[in-house]
Amino acid sequence: MHRAALFIVVIVCLLSEARSHHKTFRGHWEKTWDVSSTQFDSANFGFAFSGHVDVSRALRDSNAVFRNLEGKKILTIGGGNSNGAWTRRYIRKLNKAIRSGSLNSYHGIAYDIEEGQSGLTGDFLRSFWEAKRHGFFVLVTVSKTAPYGIRDARRLMWNIIHSRHVDVISPIMYPSGQNFQQCSDRGGVDFSTMQNVPWSWYRRSRAYVVPSLWRSSFYREAQSFLRGRGIVSYGYIVWCR
Repeated sequence: MHRAALFIVVIVCLLSEARSHHKTFRGHWEKTWDVSSTQFDSANFGFAFSGHVDVSRALRDSNAVFRNLEGKKILTIGGGNSNGAWTRRYIRKLNKAIRSGSLNSYHGIAYDIEEGQSGLTGDFLRSFWEAKRHGFFVLVTVSKTAPYGIRDARRLMWNIIHSRHVDVISPIMYPSGQNFQQCSDRGGVDFSTMQNVPWSWYRRSRAYVVPSLWRSSFYREAQSFLRGRGIVSYGYIVWCR
Protein backbone atom coordinates (compact mmCIF):
# COMPACT_ATOMS: atom_id res chain seq x y z
CA MET A 1 0.00 0.00 0.00
CA HIS A 2 1.20 3.52 -0.82
CA ARG A 3 2.51 5.38 2.23
CA ALA A 4 0.03 8.28 1.78
CA ALA A 5 -2.90 5.87 1.48
CA LEU A 6 -1.76 4.03 4.60
CA PHE A 7 -1.61 7.36 6.45
CA ILE A 8 -5.20 8.14 5.43
CA VAL A 9 -6.40 4.71 6.60
CA VAL A 10 -4.71 5.20 9.98
CA ILE A 11 -6.29 8.65 10.42
CA VAL A 12 -9.76 7.34 9.53
CA CYS A 13 -9.38 4.49 12.04
CA LEU A 14 -8.25 6.88 14.78
CA LEU A 15 -11.16 9.24 14.14
CA SER A 16 -13.60 6.34 14.17
CA GLU A 17 -12.18 5.12 17.47
CA ALA A 18 -12.36 8.60 18.97
CA ARG A 19 -16.02 8.96 17.97
CA SER A 20 -16.86 5.59 19.49
CA HIS A 21 -15.52 6.78 22.83
CA HIS A 22 -17.88 9.75 22.98
CA LYS A 23 -21.07 7.73 23.37
CA THR A 24 -23.46 8.93 26.05
CA PHE A 25 -25.93 6.43 27.49
CA ARG A 26 -29.09 7.76 29.13
CA GLY A 27 -31.23 4.90 30.34
CA HIS A 28 -34.06 4.16 32.74
CA TRP A 29 -35.06 1.04 34.65
CA GLU A 30 -38.76 0.65 33.86
CA LYS A 31 -40.29 -1.33 36.73
CA THR A 32 -42.94 -3.80 35.62
CA TRP A 33 -44.99 -3.33 38.80
CA ASP A 34 -45.21 0.45 38.30
CA VAL A 35 -46.87 0.94 34.92
CA SER A 36 -46.94 4.65 34.12
CA SER A 37 -47.64 6.72 31.05
CA THR A 38 -44.91 9.16 32.07
CA GLN A 39 -41.89 8.78 29.82
CA PHE A 40 -38.26 9.52 30.56
CA ASP A 41 -37.23 12.45 28.38
CA SER A 42 -34.17 12.02 26.17
CA ALA A 43 -33.48 8.40 27.17
CA ASN A 44 -31.79 6.34 24.48
CA PHE A 45 -32.11 3.03 26.35
CA GLY A 46 -35.11 1.62 28.21
CA PHE A 47 -34.72 -1.42 30.47
CA ALA A 48 -37.77 -3.53 31.30
CA PHE A 49 -37.12 -4.65 34.88
CA SER A 50 -39.17 -7.37 36.55
CA GLY A 51 -36.58 -8.67 39.02
CA HIS A 52 -37.02 -12.24 37.76
CA VAL A 53 -34.25 -14.53 36.56
CA ASP A 54 -36.69 -16.89 34.84
CA VAL A 55 -36.75 -15.59 31.26
CA SER A 56 -40.36 -16.73 30.73
CA ARG A 57 -41.57 -14.76 33.75
CA ALA A 58 -39.41 -11.75 32.85
CA LEU A 59 -40.85 -11.67 29.32
CA ARG A 60 -44.42 -12.02 30.53
CA ASP A 61 -44.14 -9.29 33.18
CA SER A 62 -42.24 -6.95 30.86
CA ASN A 63 -45.05 -6.88 28.32
CA ALA A 64 -46.84 -4.39 30.59
CA VAL A 65 -44.14 -1.74 30.16
CA PHE A 66 -42.82 -2.53 26.68
CA ARG A 67 -44.48 0.50 25.10
CA ASN A 68 -43.09 2.79 27.82
CA LEU A 69 -39.48 1.94 27.01
CA GLU A 70 -37.73 4.94 25.49
CA GLY A 71 -34.96 4.39 22.96
CA LYS A 72 -33.58 0.91 22.44
CA LYS A 73 -35.62 -1.64 24.35
CA ILE A 74 -33.68 -3.95 26.69
CA LEU A 75 -35.02 -6.97 28.58
CA THR A 76 -33.60 -7.35 32.09
CA ILE A 77 -33.00 -10.82 33.52
CA GLY A 78 -32.19 -11.26 37.22
CA GLY A 79 -32.50 -9.03 40.26
CA GLY A 80 -31.53 -8.36 43.84
CA ASN A 81 -33.48 -11.01 45.74
CA SER A 82 -34.37 -14.71 45.59
CA ASN A 83 -36.57 -14.15 42.52
CA GLY A 84 -33.51 -12.91 40.66
CA ALA A 85 -30.94 -15.43 41.93
CA TRP A 86 -28.95 -17.07 39.13
CA THR A 87 -28.49 -20.81 38.65
CA ARG A 88 -27.06 -22.81 35.79
CA ARG A 89 -30.55 -23.95 34.84
CA TYR A 90 -31.80 -20.38 34.44
CA ILE A 91 -28.78 -19.38 32.35
CA ARG A 92 -29.39 -22.35 30.04
CA LYS A 93 -33.06 -21.45 29.78
CA LEU A 94 -32.07 -17.89 28.81
CA ASN A 95 -29.65 -19.21 26.17
CA LYS A 96 -32.40 -21.36 24.71
CA ALA A 97 -34.69 -18.32 24.49
CA ILE A 98 -31.93 -16.35 22.75
CA ARG A 99 -31.48 -19.09 20.15
CA SER A 100 -35.21 -19.59 19.61
CA GLY A 101 -35.89 -15.95 18.74
CA SER A 102 -38.21 -15.41 21.72
CA LEU A 103 -36.37 -12.18 22.65
CA ASN A 104 -36.20 -10.67 19.18
CA SER A 105 -38.61 -7.83 20.00
CA TYR A 106 -35.82 -6.45 22.22
CA HIS A 107 -32.59 -4.81 21.13
CA GLY A 108 -30.60 -6.27 24.00
CA ILE A 109 -30.34 -8.14 27.29
CA ALA A 110 -29.40 -6.74 30.70
CA TYR A 111 -27.97 -9.33 33.08
CA ASP A 112 -28.70 -8.15 36.64
CA ILE A 113 -26.22 -10.28 38.58
CA GLU A 114 -26.50 -9.83 42.35
CA GLU A 115 -27.42 -13.20 43.88
CA GLY A 116 -26.86 -16.76 42.76
CA GLN A 117 -24.81 -19.93 42.82
CA SER A 118 -21.04 -19.92 42.66
CA GLY A 119 -19.14 -21.57 39.82
CA LEU A 120 -21.14 -19.88 37.04
CA THR A 121 -18.39 -17.75 35.48
CA GLY A 122 -18.04 -19.96 32.41
CA ASP A 123 -21.82 -20.19 32.03
CA PHE A 124 -22.20 -16.41 32.07
CA LEU A 125 -19.38 -15.92 29.56
CA ARG A 126 -20.98 -18.43 27.19
CA SER A 127 -24.33 -16.68 27.58
CA PHE A 128 -22.82 -13.27 26.76
CA TRP A 129 -21.21 -14.83 23.68
CA GLU A 130 -24.51 -16.43 22.68
CA ALA A 131 -26.32 -13.10 23.02
CA LYS A 132 -23.73 -11.22 20.95
CA ARG A 133 -23.72 -13.99 18.33
CA HIS A 134 -27.44 -13.39 17.85
CA GLY A 135 -27.01 -9.63 17.55
CA PHE A 136 -28.04 -8.50 21.03
CA PHE A 137 -26.64 -5.57 22.98
CA VAL A 138 -25.30 -6.93 26.31
CA LEU A 139 -25.26 -5.04 29.62
CA VAL A 140 -24.20 -6.42 32.99
CA THR A 141 -25.28 -4.63 36.16
CA VAL A 142 -24.00 -5.53 39.63
CA SER A 143 -24.41 -4.31 43.21
CA LYS A 144 -21.70 -1.65 43.73
CA THR A 145 -18.49 -3.23 42.36
CA ALA A 146 -19.58 -6.90 42.42
CA PRO A 147 -22.51 -9.23 43.14
CA TYR A 148 -23.14 -9.26 46.89
CA GLY A 149 -24.74 -12.72 46.93
CA ILE A 150 -22.32 -14.85 44.89
CA ARG A 151 -19.40 -16.45 46.73
CA ASP A 152 -16.88 -16.35 43.89
CA ALA A 153 -17.84 -12.82 42.85
CA ARG A 154 -14.20 -11.72 42.47
CA ARG A 155 -13.47 -14.34 39.83
CA LEU A 156 -16.76 -13.60 38.08
CA MET A 157 -16.15 -9.83 38.00
CA TRP A 158 -12.58 -10.18 36.74
CA ASN A 159 -13.89 -12.14 33.77
CA ILE A 160 -16.85 -9.82 33.14
CA ILE A 161 -14.59 -6.77 33.15
CA HIS A 162 -12.29 -8.38 30.59
CA SER A 163 -15.01 -9.93 28.41
CA ARG A 164 -15.19 -8.75 24.80
CA HIS A 165 -18.84 -9.81 24.67
CA VAL A 166 -20.13 -7.24 27.17
CA ASP A 167 -21.02 -3.79 25.83
CA VAL A 168 -21.76 -1.98 29.11
CA ILE A 169 -21.06 -2.61 32.80
CA SER A 170 -23.36 -0.72 35.15
CA PRO A 171 -22.34 -0.65 38.83
CA ILE A 172 -25.39 0.06 41.00
CA MET A 173 -24.55 3.10 43.14
CA TYR A 174 -27.80 3.50 45.08
CA PRO A 175 -27.44 3.90 48.86
CA SER A 176 -28.38 0.88 50.96
CA GLY A 177 -31.77 0.96 52.63
CA GLN A 178 -33.67 2.61 49.78
CA ASN A 179 -37.30 1.67 49.21
CA PHE A 180 -37.03 0.21 45.72
CA GLN A 181 -40.78 -0.19 45.37
CA GLN A 182 -41.26 3.56 45.15
CA CYS A 183 -39.25 6.71 44.50
CA SER A 184 -40.28 8.92 47.40
CA ASP A 185 -36.85 8.60 49.06
CA ARG A 186 -34.35 11.36 48.34
CA GLY A 187 -31.67 8.88 47.35
CA GLY A 188 -27.96 9.62 47.07
CA VAL A 189 -24.80 7.96 45.81
CA ASP A 190 -22.95 5.09 47.50
CA PHE A 191 -19.28 4.68 46.55
CA SER A 192 -18.60 1.60 48.67
CA THR A 193 -17.16 -1.60 47.21
CA MET A 194 -18.47 -5.14 47.36
CA GLN A 195 -16.81 -8.55 47.76
CA ASN A 196 -13.29 -7.03 47.90
CA VAL A 197 -13.51 -5.91 44.28
CA PRO A 198 -11.87 -2.46 44.11
CA TRP A 199 -13.02 0.35 41.84
CA SER A 200 -9.56 0.26 40.25
CA TRP A 201 -10.55 -2.93 38.41
CA TYR A 202 -13.01 -0.90 36.37
CA ARG A 203 -10.16 1.01 34.75
CA ARG A 204 -9.46 -2.20 32.81
CA SER A 205 -13.02 -2.61 31.58
CA ARG A 206 -13.36 -3.47 27.90
CA ALA A 207 -17.01 -2.37 28.15
CA TYR A 208 -18.36 1.13 28.70
CA VAL A 209 -18.85 1.94 32.40
CA VAL A 210 -22.32 3.44 32.91
CA PRO A 211 -23.39 3.76 36.57
CA SER A 212 -26.93 3.06 37.72
CA LEU A 213 -28.14 5.95 39.88
CA TRP A 214 -31.19 6.77 41.97
CA ARG A 215 -31.79 9.94 39.95
CA SER A 216 -30.01 11.69 37.08
CA SER A 217 -29.18 14.63 39.36
CA PHE A 218 -26.51 12.45 41.02
CA TYR A 219 -24.59 11.83 37.80
CA ARG A 220 -22.10 14.65 38.19
CA GLU A 221 -21.14 13.40 41.66
CA ALA A 222 -20.76 9.81 40.43
CA GLN A 223 -18.84 10.91 37.34
CA SER A 224 -16.42 12.94 39.47
CA PHE A 225 -15.83 10.00 41.82
CA LEU A 226 -15.12 7.62 38.95
CA ARG A 227 -12.90 10.11 37.15
CA GLY A 228 -10.83 10.48 40.31
CA ARG A 229 -10.09 6.76 40.08
CA GLY A 230 -9.18 6.85 36.41
CA ILE A 231 -12.54 5.50 35.21
CA VAL A 232 -14.39 7.17 32.35
CA SER A 233 -18.19 7.03 32.68
CA TYR A 234 -20.32 7.17 29.55
CA GLY A 235 -23.69 8.20 30.94
CA TYR A 236 -26.11 6.78 33.46
CA ILE A 237 -29.19 4.63 34.03
CA VAL A 238 -31.75 5.91 36.53
CA TRP A 239 -34.07 4.03 38.86
CA CYS A 240 -36.36 7.01 39.48
CA ARG A 241 -37.63 9.38 36.82
